[in-house]
Amino acid sequence: MTEIEKLEAGLEYCYDDPEVEARKENAIIKCKEYNAIDATDYDAQYAKLKEMLGSVGEKVWIAKTFNCDNGRKNC
Repeated sequence: MTEIEKLEAGLEYCYDDPEVEARKENAIIKCKEYNAIDATDYDAQYAKLKEMLGSVGEKVWIAKTFNCDNGRKNC
């Protein structure tokens, strides 16, 4: 089982794995992009959340500053 498969299954995974590292860096970039959106631009915030999460309910927002969790480490 790859480290990404472990991560997706909710198991402990190696945080320093290159694929996990790339996913983490992408999440950090997406969070920065979300946090850079004007606080009153609800449509842009909603669109970014939909892009990041895949799907969201109606009238969903996440208060700034939004950061991603780093998960569990097992190396």
